[in-house]
Amino acid sequence: MGAEVRLLALLLTVLGGYLDLIVTTTTASTRVERSVPPEYGTWSENSNRPDWSHLVGHERRLYCRTRFHLQINADGKVNGTRDHTSPYALLEMTAVDVGIVTIKGVKSGLYLAMNKRGKVYGSKKKRDNCKWHEIIEQNNFNTYSSALHPKKRYRRGVRWFLSIAKNGRPRRGKKTKKTQRSAHFLPRHKSGRSRRRRDHGMSRAQKRGKKQKKKN
Repeated sequence: MGAEVRLLALLLTVLGGYLDLIVTTTTASTRVERSVPPEYGTWSENSNRPDWSHLVGHERRLYCRTRFHLQINADGKVNGTRDHTSPYALLEMTAVDVGIVTIKGVKSGLYLAMNKRGKVYGSKKKRDNCKWHEIIEQNNFNTYSSALHPKKRYRRGVRWFLSIAKNGRPRRGKKTKKTQRSAHFLPRHKSGRSRRRRDHGMSRAQKRGKKQKKKN
């Protein structure tokens, strides 16, 4: 009888230690999950996991300093349009890594891509040449350079940028520079309004008139 009692006590001790281990592991796991910085994930009241919804694609329009909105047409052609309501100019921008985004046409369903010759086009599949480095420059405009081409970019310090010339056509990558106005873009709300500056689409005469009104 005494041996049975000792065996039962031993089993209870082992079981208690196992339960303590489960509780400790669960607590540690929860602490690790909650250590996620708020800029990477926000917490939901009804969930023990961070909310990553802010990294999901946002619908935007990209307004170029050459006064065009970037659009990806159904046939894969990429160009600029003056019509800020064009359905092909509505883009879904998604962060895929730190400082890297993909740009997808909402209407066409195609991804903005650049081939090895520096030509910009719409791709049906999301490949490495559909990834873009997004940088906010000192003038508050964004530049987008290919994350893949040219492949010797890091050795030569050369980057190929998304660029819309004054005729509304995209420039070849090798003809672009980040200092060009055609390579500067301003993300706009899908309604066509800018979220950073109010007068970026105004003519010089309109800006002068605005300054004169302020002086008066």
